[in-house]
Amino acid sequence: MKILVPSRYAQRISTEIRLKHILENILYYDFQTVQPGLALRAARKFGLISSTKPNLVIHGPDSGYSSADIQGVVLDWGAGQAHLDLLHARARNIRWLHSMSSGIDHLPLGDIGDRGQLLTSSKGLRHKAVSEYAMGLIYLGAKHFLEHHGKSVQREVRSDAIEGARLCILGTGSIGQALCRLAGANGMRVSGVNRSGRKPEGFDTAYPTEALSEAVAKADAIVITLPFTPETNKLVDKETFAAMTRKPYLVNIGRDAIVDGEAMKQAIQNGSISGAALDIDPQGKNHPCHGEPNVLFTNHSAYSLAGDKEDLFQRMVNNLLRFSAGDELLGTIDLSLGY
Repeated sequence: MKILVPSRYAQRISTEIRLKHILENILYYDFQTVQPGLALRAARKFGLISSTKPNLVIHGPDSGYSSADIQGVVLDWGAGQAHLDLLHARARNIRWLHSMSSGIDHLPLGDIGDRGQLLTSSKGLRHKAVSEYAMGLIYLGAKHFLEHHGKSVQREVRSDAIEGARLCILGTGSIGQALCRLAGANGMRVSGVNRSGRKPEGFDTAYPTEALSEAVAKADAIVITLPFTPETNKLVDKETFAAMTRKPYLVNIGRDAIVDGEAMKQAIQNGSISGAALDIDPQGKNHPCHGEPNVLFTNHSAYSLAGDKEDLFQRMVNNLLRFSAGDELLGTIDLSLGY
Protein backbone atom coordinates (compact mmCIF):
# COMPACT_ATOMS: atom_id res chain seq x y z
CA MET A 1 0.00 0.00 0.00
CA LYS A 2 1.25 3.48 -0.94
CA ILE A 3 0.18 6.94 0.17
CA LEU A 4 0.78 10.11 -1.86
CA VAL A 5 1.87 13.21 0.05
CA PRO A 6 2.70 16.69 -1.36
CA SER A 7 6.46 16.91 -1.83
CA ARG A 8 6.82 20.07 0.26
CA TYR A 9 6.32 17.90 3.35
CA ALA A 10 9.06 15.43 2.37
CA GLN A 11 11.82 16.83 4.57
CA ARG A 12 9.62 17.07 7.66
CA ILE A 13 8.24 13.58 7.16
CA SER A 14 11.73 12.10 6.71
CA THR A 15 12.70 13.38 10.18
CA GLU A 16 9.45 12.39 11.91
CA ILE A 17 10.54 9.43 14.05
CA ARG A 18 6.99 8.11 14.44
CA LEU A 19 6.77 7.58 10.66
CA LYS A 20 10.06 5.71 10.33
CA HIS A 21 8.42 2.32 9.92
CA ILE A 22 6.07 3.46 7.14
CA LEU A 23 8.40 5.76 5.14
CA GLU A 24 8.68 3.12 2.41
CA ASN A 25 4.92 3.40 1.91
CA ILE A 26 5.00 7.17 1.27
CA LEU A 27 5.44 8.65 -2.20
CA TYR A 28 5.65 12.37 -2.92
CA TYR A 29 3.93 14.30 -5.66
CA ASP A 30 3.46 17.76 -7.16
CA PHE A 31 1.02 19.40 -9.51
CA GLN A 32 3.07 21.24 -12.09
CA THR A 33 1.89 23.51 -14.86
CA VAL A 34 3.57 23.00 -18.21
CA GLN A 35 4.94 26.26 -19.63
CA PRO A 36 2.91 27.06 -22.76
CA GLY A 37 4.36 27.90 -26.13
CA LEU A 38 4.32 31.38 -27.63
CA ALA A 39 0.95 30.98 -29.37
CA LEU A 40 -0.70 29.66 -26.21
CA ARG A 41 0.76 32.47 -24.09
CA ALA A 42 -0.59 35.02 -26.57
CA ALA A 43 -4.04 33.41 -26.51
CA ARG A 44 -4.10 33.56 -22.72
CA LYS A 45 -2.92 37.19 -22.72
CA PHE A 46 -5.91 38.22 -24.78
CA GLY A 47 -8.36 36.19 -22.71
CA LEU A 48 -8.95 33.44 -25.22
CA ILE A 49 -7.69 30.77 -22.79
CA SER A 50 -8.07 31.08 -19.04
CA SER A 51 -5.46 28.63 -17.81
CA THR A 52 -3.68 25.36 -18.45
CA LYS A 53 -4.42 22.14 -16.62
CA PRO A 54 -1.96 21.00 -13.95
CA ASN A 55 0.25 18.00 -14.56
CA LEU A 56 0.69 15.31 -11.87
CA VAL A 57 4.30 14.39 -11.12
CA ILE A 58 4.98 11.53 -8.69
CA HIS A 59 8.46 11.42 -7.18
CA GLY A 60 9.91 8.10 -6.17
CA PRO A 61 11.20 4.84 -7.61
CA ASP A 62 9.91 3.90 -11.04
CA SER A 63 9.58 0.28 -9.95
CA GLY A 64 8.43 -1.55 -6.87
CA TYR A 65 4.85 -0.32 -6.94
CA SER A 66 1.95 0.03 -9.34
CA SER A 67 -0.79 2.62 -9.53
CA ALA A 68 -3.09 0.06 -7.91
CA ASP A 69 -0.93 0.25 -4.77
CA ILE A 70 -1.81 3.92 -4.16
CA GLN A 71 -4.67 3.91 -1.68
CA GLY A 72 -4.31 7.20 0.18
CA VAL A 73 -3.66 10.81 -0.82
CA VAL A 74 -2.92 13.93 1.23
CA LEU A 75 -4.36 17.03 -0.47
CA ASP A 76 -2.69 20.38 0.02
CA TRP A 77 -4.39 23.77 0.04
CA GLY A 78 -5.93 24.66 -3.31
CA ALA A 79 -6.53 21.14 -4.55
CA GLY A 80 -9.84 20.84 -6.39
CA GLN A 81 -11.72 18.89 -9.05
CA ALA A 82 -9.02 19.13 -11.73
CA HIS A 83 -6.37 17.86 -9.32
CA LEU A 84 -8.53 14.97 -8.16
CA ASP A 85 -9.26 14.02 -11.76
CA LEU A 86 -5.53 13.67 -12.37
CA LEU A 87 -5.05 11.65 -9.20
CA HIS A 88 -7.91 9.30 -10.03
CA ALA A 89 -6.59 8.83 -13.57
CA ARG A 90 -3.24 7.65 -12.17
CA ALA A 91 -4.51 5.80 -9.10
CA ARG A 92 -7.87 4.06 -9.33
CA ASN A 93 -7.82 2.39 -5.91
CA ILE A 94 -7.75 5.46 -3.67
CA ARG A 95 -9.69 4.75 -0.48
CA TRP A 96 -8.75 7.77 1.64
CA LEU A 97 -8.24 11.48 1.03
CA HIS A 98 -6.94 13.89 3.67
CA SER A 99 -7.32 17.66 3.24
CA MET A 100 -4.73 19.83 4.98
CA SER A 101 -7.29 22.63 5.15
CA SER A 102 -10.22 22.56 7.56
CA GLY A 103 -12.82 23.69 5.04
CA ILE A 104 -13.64 21.20 2.31
CA ASP A 105 -16.38 23.01 0.35
CA HIS A 106 -13.92 23.39 -2.57
CA LEU A 107 -13.78 19.61 -3.00
CA PRO A 108 -16.25 17.55 -5.11
CA LEU A 109 -17.90 15.78 -2.19
CA GLY A 110 -20.47 14.04 -4.38
CA ASP A 111 -17.77 12.48 -6.54
CA ILE A 112 -15.77 11.44 -3.48
CA GLY A 113 -18.87 9.80 -2.02
CA ASP A 114 -19.71 8.04 -5.29
CA ARG A 115 -16.23 6.52 -5.29
CA GLY A 116 -16.74 5.21 -1.75
CA GLN A 117 -13.77 7.16 -0.44
CA LEU A 118 -13.20 8.38 3.10
CA LEU A 119 -12.38 12.08 3.53
CA THR A 120 -10.66 13.64 6.52
CA SER A 121 -9.45 17.18 7.15
CA SER A 122 -7.81 19.46 9.71
CA LYS A 123 -11.20 20.46 11.10
CA GLY A 124 -11.45 21.16 14.81
CA LEU A 125 -7.79 22.11 15.28
CA ARG A 126 -8.11 25.89 15.23
CA HIS A 127 -11.43 26.39 17.03
CA LYS A 128 -9.78 28.29 19.89
CA ALA A 129 -7.91 30.65 17.56
CA VAL A 130 -11.00 31.33 15.45
CA SER A 131 -13.23 31.89 18.47
CA GLU A 132 -10.73 34.34 19.99
CA TYR A 133 -10.60 36.21 16.69
CA ALA A 134 -14.39 36.39 16.58
CA MET A 135 -14.53 37.63 20.18
CA GLY A 136 -12.09 40.37 19.27
CA LEU A 137 -14.32 41.44 16.38
CA ILE A 138 -17.33 41.51 18.72
CA TYR A 139 -15.40 43.96 20.91
CA LEU A 140 -14.41 45.93 17.82
CA GLY A 141 -18.07 46.41 16.93
CA ALA A 142 -19.33 47.10 20.44
CA LYS A 143 -16.60 49.57 21.34
CA HIS A 144 -16.58 51.30 17.93
CA PHE A 145 -12.79 51.32 17.77
CA LEU A 146 -12.72 52.05 14.05
CA GLU A 147 -14.59 55.32 14.58
CA HIS A 148 -11.44 56.69 16.23
CA HIS A 149 -9.30 55.86 13.22
CA GLY A 150 -8.33 58.84 11.10
CA LYS A 151 -10.43 61.36 13.02
CA SER A 152 -8.98 64.85 12.66
CA VAL A 153 -11.20 66.25 15.40
CA GLN A 154 -11.27 64.43 18.70
CA ARG A 155 -14.69 63.70 20.12
CA GLU A 156 -16.26 61.30 22.53
CA VAL A 157 -17.31 58.00 20.97
CA ARG A 158 -19.80 56.10 23.06
CA SER A 159 -19.56 52.32 23.12
CA ASP A 160 -21.99 49.50 23.75
CA ALA A 161 -21.80 47.22 26.77
CA ILE A 162 -20.59 43.66 26.32
CA GLU A 163 -21.91 42.38 29.64
CA GLY A 164 -25.59 41.59 29.29
CA ALA A 165 -25.56 41.90 25.49
CA ARG A 166 -27.26 39.21 23.43
CA LEU A 167 -25.04 37.19 21.10
CA CYS A 168 -26.46 34.84 18.46
CA ILE A 169 -24.01 32.29 17.07
CA LEU A 170 -24.93 30.65 13.78
CA GLY A 171 -23.30 27.23 14.01
CA THR A 172 -22.75 25.43 17.31
CA GLY A 173 -19.84 23.18 16.39
CA SER A 174 -16.39 23.35 17.97
CA ILE A 175 -15.88 27.01 17.00
CA GLY A 176 -19.35 28.08 18.09
CA GLN A 177 -18.99 26.31 21.43
CA ALA A 178 -15.56 27.83 22.08
CA LEU A 179 -16.95 31.28 21.27
CA CYS A 180 -19.90 30.63 23.58
CA ARG A 181 -17.50 30.00 26.45
CA LEU A 182 -15.60 33.23 25.77
CA ALA A 183 -18.76 35.28 25.39
CA GLY A 184 -20.29 33.75 28.51
CA ALA A 185 -17.16 34.63 30.48
CA ASN A 186 -17.70 38.23 29.36
CA GLY A 187 -21.27 38.21 30.64
CA MET A 188 -23.03 37.88 27.30
CA ARG A 189 -26.27 35.97 26.87
CA VAL A 190 -25.71 33.45 24.11
CA SER A 191 -28.12 31.74 21.75
CA GLY A 192 -27.22 29.32 18.99
CA VAL A 193 -28.60 28.20 15.66
CA ASN A 194 -28.05 24.70 14.29
CA ARG A 195 -29.81 22.08 12.16
CA SER A 196 -31.67 20.39 15.03
CA GLY A 197 -32.29 23.21 17.47
CA ARG A 198 -30.55 21.18 20.18
CA LYS A 199 -29.02 23.38 22.91
CA PRO A 200 -25.34 22.58 23.50
CA GLU A 201 -23.84 23.02 26.93
CA GLY A 202 -23.21 26.66 27.81
CA PHE A 203 -25.82 28.16 25.49
CA ASP A 204 -28.80 29.92 27.01
CA THR A 205 -31.10 29.02 24.13
CA ALA A 206 -30.94 27.37 20.73
CA TYR A 207 -33.02 27.47 17.54
CA PRO A 208 -33.29 25.22 14.50
CA THR A 209 -32.14 26.71 11.21
CA GLU A 210 -35.71 27.23 9.99
CA ALA A 211 -36.27 29.59 12.95
CA LEU A 212 -33.30 31.79 11.99
CA SER A 213 -35.37 35.00 11.80
CA GLU A 214 -36.65 34.44 15.32
CA ALA A 215 -33.14 33.69 16.56
CA VAL A 216 -31.60 36.93 15.29
CA ALA A 217 -34.54 39.19 16.12
CA LYS A 218 -33.24 40.38 19.52
CA ALA A 219 -29.50 39.91 18.99
CA ASP A 220 -26.99 42.69 19.67
CA ALA A 221 -24.25 40.77 17.88
CA ILE A 222 -24.35 37.89 15.40
CA VAL A 223 -21.43 35.63 14.55
CA ILE A 224 -21.49 33.19 11.62
CA THR A 225 -19.37 30.07 12.15
CA LEU A 226 -21.29 27.77 9.82
CA PRO A 227 -19.62 25.63 7.16
CA PHE A 228 -20.60 26.33 3.57
CA THR A 229 -22.99 23.74 2.17
CA PRO A 230 -25.87 23.89 -0.32
CA GLU A 231 -28.18 24.39 2.69
CA THR A 232 -26.22 27.38 4.04
CA ASN A 233 -25.78 29.12 0.68
CA LYS A 234 -27.20 32.66 1.19
CA LEU A 235 -28.84 31.48 4.39
CA VAL A 236 -28.61 35.01 5.77
CA ASP A 237 -30.77 36.88 3.29
CA LYS A 238 -33.01 39.93 2.99
CA GLU A 239 -35.68 38.33 5.18
CA THR A 240 -33.12 37.57 7.88
CA PHE A 241 -31.84 41.15 7.96
CA ALA A 242 -35.40 42.48 8.08
CA ALA A 243 -36.02 40.44 11.25
CA MET A 244 -33.17 42.13 13.14
CA THR A 245 -34.61 44.76 15.49
CA ARG A 246 -31.59 45.81 17.62
CA LYS A 247 -29.15 46.90 14.87
CA PRO A 248 -26.68 44.10 15.64
CA TYR A 249 -23.03 43.97 14.65
CA LEU A 250 -22.44 41.10 12.20
CA VAL A 251 -19.27 39.00 12.21
CA ASN A 252 -18.71 36.40 9.48
CA ILE A 253 -15.82 34.00 10.06
CA GLY A 254 -17.38 31.41 7.75
CA ARG A 255 -17.69 31.61 3.99
CA ASP A 256 -18.77 34.74 2.14
CA ALA A 257 -21.55 32.92 0.25
CA ILE A 258 -23.45 32.17 3.47
CA VAL A 259 -24.60 35.81 3.44
CA ASP A 260 -26.45 37.49 0.57
CA GLY A 261 -24.02 40.33 -0.12
CA GLU A 262 -26.55 42.65 -1.76
CA ALA A 263 -28.98 42.14 1.12
CA MET A 264 -26.21 42.95 3.60
CA LYS A 265 -25.34 46.12 1.73
CA GLN A 266 -28.96 47.25 1.99
CA ALA A 267 -28.98 46.37 5.70
CA ILE A 268 -25.84 48.44 6.25
CA GLN A 269 -27.21 51.42 4.35
CA ASN A 270 -30.67 51.40 5.95
CA GLY A 271 -29.30 50.83 9.46
CA SER A 272 -30.71 47.35 10.03
CA ILE A 273 -27.25 46.38 11.25
CA SER A 274 -24.70 48.70 12.84
CA GLY A 275 -21.74 47.31 10.96
CA ALA A 276 -19.93 44.14 9.98
CA ALA A 277 -16.56 42.42 10.12
CA LEU A 278 -16.01 39.88 7.35
CA ASP A 279 -13.13 37.41 7.56
CA ILE A 280 -13.82 36.02 4.12
CA ASP A 281 -11.82 34.60 1.25
CA PRO A 282 -11.46 36.21 -1.15
CA GLN A 283 -11.89 39.52 0.60
CA GLY A 284 -12.69 42.95 -0.59
CA LYS A 285 -13.01 44.81 -3.80
CA ASN A 286 -15.67 42.74 -5.55
CA HIS A 287 -17.90 42.51 -2.48
CA PRO A 288 -21.10 44.60 -2.54
CA CYS A 289 -20.12 46.15 0.82
CA HIS A 290 -16.66 47.21 -0.31
CA GLY A 291 -16.17 50.89 0.55
CA GLU A 292 -18.81 50.99 3.28
CA PRO A 293 -17.15 52.83 6.20
CA ASN A 294 -18.53 50.54 8.90
CA VAL A 295 -17.56 47.27 7.22
CA LEU A 296 -14.18 45.72 7.99
CA PHE A 297 -12.65 43.10 5.69
CA THR A 298 -9.94 40.82 7.07
CA ASN A 299 -8.10 38.41 4.83
CA HIS A 300 -9.33 34.97 5.95
CA SER A 301 -7.05 35.20 8.98
CA ALA A 302 -9.16 33.98 11.90
CA TYR A 303 -7.57 30.52 11.88
CA SER A 304 -3.99 31.75 11.41
CA LEU A 305 -1.65 31.89 14.38
CA ALA A 306 1.88 33.29 14.59
CA GLY A 307 4.48 30.58 14.11
CA ASP A 308 4.20 27.33 12.23
CA LYS A 309 1.29 25.00 11.49
CA GLU A 310 2.54 22.14 13.61
CA ASP A 311 -0.93 21.06 14.71
CA LEU A 312 -2.02 20.66 11.09
CA PHE A 313 1.12 18.69 10.26
CA GLN A 314 0.65 16.42 13.27
CA ARG A 315 -2.97 15.74 12.26
CA MET A 316 -1.62 14.52 8.91
CA VAL A 317 1.06 12.41 10.63
CA ASN A 318 -1.47 10.83 12.98
CA ASN A 319 -3.76 9.94 10.10
CA LEU A 320 -0.90 8.51 8.05
CA LEU A 321 -0.14 6.20 10.96
CA ARG A 322 -3.78 5.36 11.59
CA PHE A 323 -4.54 4.63 7.93
CA SER A 324 -1.48 2.43 7.63
CA ALA A 325 -2.56 0.49 10.72
CA GLY A 326 -6.22 0.29 9.72
CA ASP A 327 -7.30 2.38 12.71
CA GLU A 328 -10.05 5.02 12.95
CA LEU A 329 -9.04 8.33 11.39
CA LEU A 330 -9.23 11.82 12.88
CA GLY A 331 -11.26 14.69 11.43
CA THR A 332 -13.61 12.52 9.39
CA ILE A 333 -16.01 14.42 7.12
CA ASP A 334 -19.67 13.41 6.90
CA LEU A 335 -20.07 13.65 3.13
CA SER A 336 -23.87 13.77 3.39
CA LEU A 337 -23.67 16.91 5.57
CA GLY A 338 -20.65 18.51 3.95
CA TYR A 339 -18.62 18.95 7.14
